[in-house]
Amino acid sequence: MKSEELNKKLRGFTTVLRLEFSVELPSGSCTLTLELTHSDVGGGDVLVVEFLDVASFSLKDFGGGLTQLLLLQVNDISYKQLDRTNYEIRELERDAISFVCRDFRVLSPDVQQANEA
Repeated sequence: MKSEELNKKLRGFTTVLRLEFSVELPSGSCTLTLELTHSDVGGGDVLVVEFLDVASFSLKDFGGGLTQLLLLQVNDISYKQLDRTNYEIRELERDAISFVCRDFRVLSPDVQQANEA
């Protein structure tokens, strides 16, 4: 899946249900799993995305109730030829989360975009 395809899937999925950051030892490879929904009352479609080889992870003003990532954007930066870094992910509205990663995969089954439902 390309970054443009993931950006399309992310549209409307703003409410964070789960954010899990894990480190595989001894390699030190970091994985971020993000579970989002478009419903702030529950019961809606869920989008689960796993980001692989995460680095430069930054998180601010997160938690304490309903947490939303209002405009999550995935950019292909492979042209920069950085070691194990192909994508930059950033929440553009409030800069609540940002990181780079080598790859990503969507773990949830096909879900409708929230603005189409």
